[in-house]
Amino acid sequence: MSRKWYLVFGLVLLSLLMVPRTFAADLTGLCGYNRGFIIQSEDGLWQLKITGYLRPVFTYRSWEVDTASGTDDDSESWFRMVNTYVLFAGQLGSKNVKYGFGYDFTREPNLLDAYIDLIAAPEFGVRLGQAYTFFSRSDSTSTSLLQFVSRDIATSMFNPSRDLGIMPHGTFMDGKVEYQVGLYNGGGVNTTSNADDKFLFVGRLAYMPFGAMALGEGAVKPFEHTLMTVGAKMMSNRMNYNADTDTYTDRADFGLEFALGWQSLFAQAEFFVGTDEPKAGEDTDRTGFYAQAGYFVTPKLEVAARFASISLDYGDSTVDTTQATGGIGYYWDGHFRKFQINGTMTDTDNAEETKIEMLYQIRF
Repeated sequence: MSRKWYLVFGLVLLSLLMVPRTFAADLTGLCGYNRGFIIQSEDGLWQLKITGYLRPVFTYRSWEVDTASGTDDDSESWFRMVNTYVLFAGQLGSKNVKYGFGYDFTREPNLLDAYIDLIAAPEFGVRLGQAYTFFSRSDSTSTSLLQFVSRDIATSMFNPSRDLGIMPHGTFMDGKVEYQVGLYNGGGVNTTSNADDKFLFVGRLAYMPFGAMALGEGAVKPFEHTLMTVGAKMMSNRMNYNADTDTYTDRADFGLEFALGWQSLFAQAEFFVGTDEPKAGEDTDRTGFYAQAGYFVTPKLEVAARFASISLDYGDSTVDTTQATGGIGYYWDGHFRKFQINGTMTDTDNAEETKIEMLYQIRF
C-alpha cells in the first residue's frame, strides 16, 4: 500500500476520533456516534455513516503430503492483517435511495463495495454497482460477523462473492420471504468488462417462518424468540474465456441453506452441487456442504464446531476433502470487540493439514 493511502487512512481515523461521543444519544443533530460515526441533515434524509473493522490474525500451519518418494512434512507460522476495511454508507435525500462504498486497505483489489440501492417498496428494490451476489449465505455475511476466523472449504469452492451488475431484491409477508435476483459481468471484483458477452446469473429465495433473520453468525445477544431461515439458490456463469482459442467453461451451481437462532444457540448449514462443462474436455462435477453450531456458555464466551466436505469428480478421478474446525470466542462487545481461536484439520486423499488461527477484532 502506497504512503498516500496510509496518510488518507490516518486522516480519516483522526477526523472520526474528533467527533464528540456526547452526541451518541441524540442523532437528530448533525453528527454523532451509534455503532458507527454519523453525519446527517436535521431531517435525517441525508446521511453518511462510517463503519469499519480491523482483523489481525496469527496462523500456525503444519502439513504432511504422501508422495512417490515418501512423506513430505513441514510447518510455518505468520502474522497478517486480514482486513482493514472502511464502509461509507447512508442515504441520499430519501430513505428510498441508499448507497455504500467499501474499501479494504489490506486486500487486492482494494475496492470491494460500490453501489446505489433504489427501494420503491419493501417488496421491490434495485441495487446497482458492485456488491455481494448472495449465492452463498456464509460468503455474503461480512467477514467481521463470522462465527469462526475463516470460512470453510465448501464456501470457498462455491463462491461468486462480489461482482458488478444489477440486483432486484425485496421482501414479502412482513419480511418472512426474501429474494435476490442478480445479473453480473461474472469476472469478479472490479471487472468492468464482459469479454464473453455472457452474464453471471444468481437467484436466491429464502423463507423465515418466525420473522426476519439478518445475516450474521453467532448468538452474540441471546435470541428473544426462535428465528429460522430455509432457502434455495442457483447460479450460472461462463468462465475462463479465451478469445484467441474460443475456449471457455460453463458453470451451473445449485444450493440449499439453513440457519437457526434459539436463545444462546446459533447453527447454520449449506449444501452445494454444481457442474463445470468445458467447451472441450470432460465435465467436472462438484459437491460440498458445511454445518456449524455455536453456543454461548456464558454471556461472553462461545464454543463452536464446524464440519465441511467437498468432492470433485472428473472422468475416472474423484478427489474428496474433509475439514473439521473447533473454536472458542470471547466477545467483550459482540462482534465489535472479540477474540477467537480456531483449530482446523483438513484431510484429502494424500495430504493432511493442521491449522491454528487466532484473531483479535475491533469494529467501529
